Amino acid sequence: MTTTIALSFAYVAALALLPEVAAAAAAPACHVHTLPEPPGAVESEVTAGDPSGEFLVGTANGPDDSPADVMWGGGRPVVIPRHGVAQRLNAVNIHGAAVGSYVEEAGGAEFGFVYQDGQSTKLEPLRAGESVVPLAINTRGDVVGTEFATASSRTVAVLWPAGGISAPRELPVPGLNPAIPAGIDDDGTVILGDTSEGEIGHAFVWRDGQASEMLSPEGKPTSVAAIRGGWVAGQSRTGPADDAVGVRWQLATGRAELIPPFWKPTAVNNSGTVALVRPSNQSVLAKADETTVRLPGLQAGSTTEAHAVANNGTAAGWAAVGSRGYAVEWTGC
Repeated sequence: MTTTIALSFAYVAALALLPEVAAAAAAPACHVHTLPEPPGAVESEVTAGDPSGEFLVGTANGPDDSPADVMWGGGRPVVIPRHGVAQRLNAVNIHGAAVGSYVEEAGGAEFGFVYQDGQSTKLEPLRAGESVVPLAINTRGDVVGTEFATASSRTVAVLWPAGGISAPRELPVPGLNPAIPAGIDDDGTVILGDTSEGEIGHAFVWRDGQASEMLSPEGKPTSVAAIRGGWVAGQSRTGPADDAVGVRWQLATGRAELIPPFWKPTAVNNSGTVALVRPSNQSVLAKADETTVRLPGLQAGSTTEAHAVANNGTAAGWAAVGSRGYAVEWTGC
């Protein structure tokens, strides 16, 4: 069963008044620092983090451009063993349990796994032989992701309950194909949509066995990127030019609001602070009190991309020095 969420909304004032890059000042105490890299790394980045900021996951490249999956725990990088010809980590929780997927051979099926304490455990598919891509994990260990067959156009959303890696179940949303989860909250609420990162299509929130469509304050279709503590970050299109604009929802109140235009949301914390990246690769934190903080680069005007924001406000991602990217954290922002 699907319904449409009836959302109240608040424009910050009007779109013309929303802050642009120049208006988003760096907080006086906001600092950026590089994270330690595995030996021999020539490039690194953080792609996701847990709610506490203790665990981060990402990648590091060696001199021959060979990629390695990395987990930072307490700031210390650990290289995760790789399986097959391609592998990636997509999320991590406060217990250091990370989810990802790998391909054993080019053109073959994709296998999902949970990695914790040095051990990888495969996630069972709904149907034997189909590909599995886990995309998010919450505190108790519930995992959500997608399952698809290489020769099929059908992609479904799947939930593996905590402790039930061999007991997956589909999260059906009538008419939604592909169905791609973007996150799972600690109470089991799932957000999902039918588009890949950076695109806008139709988004839903799944809770209590029902899917409800997530609309912008203007009633337009959206995409969703992250959920934490009942806050959801996503994106819609608005205005005569149909420009992309960030959207923040608070599920408990049904409130939705636009956040600075021309930014792509990547993460949200339990206070409603949203990490966003501008198309020119400058990152900000947009807080629920309507303040916006620019995240400084390692050099003036250099590229920054924030991909995680912890509940204490610490953010993580990558920043460039010339053509070289460094995994970084921002504190005090």
